[in-house]
Amino acid sequence: MGSIRKRRRFFHVTVGVKKKYVESGTSGLLFTCSGNEKQAVREAYNVIEQTMERWRPAAERDDQKRADREQGDVADSIQHFSDQSWFFPSLFGCFHEASAGSRQRERCCRLLQRVWPVESTCRMDLLELDREISRMISRNFHGDGAGKWPTYSFEFKARNNDSLRRSDAMDMVALAMDQLAPAVRVSLDNPEITVVVQVIHKSVMLSCIQQFFQRRKLSLHSKD
Repeated sequence: MGSIRKRRRFFHVTVGVKKKYVESGTSGLLFTCSGNEKQAVREAYNVIEQTMERWRPAAERDDQKRADREQGDVADSIQHFSDQSWFFPSLFGCFHEASAGSRQRERCCRLLQRVWPVESTCRMDLLELDREISRMISRNFHGDGAGKWPTYSFEFKARNNDSLRRSDAMDMVALAMDQLAPAVRVSLDNPEITVVVQVIHKSVMLSCIQQFFQRRKLSLHSKD
């Protein structure tokens, strides 16, 4: 049996204690699902495995194999929220590949609903949230050489927490826009960037997503 090659454990399924928060400053991918959670998280692992193979150049894959042996199982850091959502830290950079349409991805996503990129996280604290929103706006909204600025829209979702209202989060975003990107305008029909604020238990997850509506709001299912 010693000669049999062991399967790589980079995304080996290990279910730990459910946590009600994510460490502040963390980025990653948030998957939401319906139905059997154990099967859904296996689907998420499959999506990420396929994504990483497409996203990394061959040389980086070799480097990653060495890093895997040093760092151990990344699944130890995966956080499970009780409302059928899973957070995979440190995978924000491969979001565009994970959300891109592919026949192979659609076949393995029966229970997964959406994949959300999480650019930054913070505690459910208004001062900290206001600061993180301003930082995110500053990173993502810039004028081009011709002085044209991107249009934007706003999305809000609260799960297992009612301490932050949609109107309050929207006001924070609007104030940050007025101060840091005053030439930016709202577009409800075809925004270039969508600012997403999601509250889950004690954490707030922030994202700026390009072509949000063209991507069918990040759905992992094909159109009917």
